[in-house]
Amino acid sequence: MDAVRGNPHIVQMLGICNTTVVTEAFTLTLQSAVHRKGTTALSISEAVNMSLDAVRGLQALHEAEGGPIVHFDVKPTQLMVTDSGGLKLNDFNVAWFMSQGPDGKPCPFNMEGKFRGHGSPWRSPEYLTRKPMTEKIDIYRMGLVFQQILAAAGVKMPVAQESKDDVPVVATTWHWSYYEIVQDMIAMEATQRPSAREVAWRLRGILEELPELP
Repeated sequence: MDAVRGNPHIVQMLGICNTTVVTEAFTLTLQSAVHRKGTTALSISEAVNMSLDAVRGLQALHEAEGGPIVHFDVKPTQLMVTDSGGLKLNDFNVAWFMSQGPDGKPCPFNMEGKFRGHGSPWRSPEYLTRKPMTEKIDIYRMGLVFQQILAAAGVKMPVAQESKDDVPVVATTWHWSYYEIVQDMIAMEATQRPSAREVAWRLRGILEELPELP
């Protein structure tokens, strides 16, 4: 884990598996933050910033020297909420270090059978069908996490409505670009999903479009 130690979007720790020592303390995970009762719904800015923090953690893993490193277990309980409301990626006990072929490109992999039941209901299509996997499995699961962030913002996925000109109009009070990102991340075909870097770039674009907070 030396490749990502010190990254601001990764929980700081020494070792993994039976020797894990976390060197930071958190009072909330994303899961607990979403389900707290009586809290105010997240604003668009807060939700997008949290999403950006989360995917930057993935970007650090996927672009690590000698990687990609696949987290393989992305879900709300693995994202820790900082005192400032940001997110850090945690728990690398089932992380997979992808090998590289002679051409230098990462090689798809298959997890061993003992991990086949791990992570339900967050399993990706390629995981369920036992197809070779890549770091795009993390993108799929992070897309599901983003849906949880939408829930924390009190938003439902939009539905198309017919206009007077018979042209479908999407009714939503939220930022449409965010929905598009989520839909791309949970594409059934792994090769059609964006990279963590691409998702981060698109989220930054949303932030730039939002009005400045007072």
